[in-house]
Amino acid sequence: MEWFPDSFTLCPEAQSLVPRVQLYPELQHTVGARIVCIESQIELKLRGDPAWAFIGMPQLQGAHRHLVSFLIAGFCTPVLNGEEPEFLVLVDAVAWRFLDGRRKEWLIYHELKHLVIAVNGGGDPLQHEDGRWKLRTTRHDHEVFADEITRYGSDVEGLDKLAEAIVQGHANEKAREKRRA
Repeated sequence: MEWFPDSFTLCPEAQSLVPRVQLYPELQHTVGARIVCIESQIELKLRGDPAWAFIGMPQLQGAHRHLVSFLIAGFCTPVLNGEEPEFLVLVDAVAWRFLDGRRKEWLIYHELKHLVIAVNGGGDPLQHEDGRWKLRTTRHDHEVFADEITRYGSDVEGLDKLAEAIVQGHANEKAREKRRA
C-alpha cells in the first residue's frame, strides 16, 4: 500500500457518532473505550476485498506498523489528550461520502459491534483498573451482526446496491484524479 501523510485525516463526523451509538444497550460495554475514527483517502481493503471501514487495535505489527505509528502520533493522542487509543476505526473517504446520516450511524454501529468484553481463561470478564471493560475484537455472527438487522432492518438488507455505488464512486474519483494530473 502506498500512502502519504495527507492520505489520512481525522473523521470528526464519525468520531461524533461513536459516543451516541455507544449508548445503545447492546453497545454500552464499549463506553469509555478510547476509540479514534480516521478517514482514509486510500481505498480500504480487507482480505483483498473493498471495505467501507474496519476497526482494529493499533498494536499492529508487520507491513502496517509504520502507518499505525503515524496515525497514533499524528491524530489519536491529540484527540485523546495524550493517551493512546485502544481501537482505530478506519473509514473509506469515498464510501463515507456516499452514505446518508442513518447509514453512517449504521457503519459506526457495525464497527463497534466488533468489540466484545475480553475474558480470562475461566470465562470471567476482564476490567481495566479504572473499571472500564477490557475489550477485544470479534468476527461477524454472519455477514452482518444479528443486532444490525434488528436495529437497522432494510437499511442493512439493501446494501448491495450501495456497495455498487461505492465501487463506482471509487472509479469516478480515480478518473477525476487522472484528469487533474
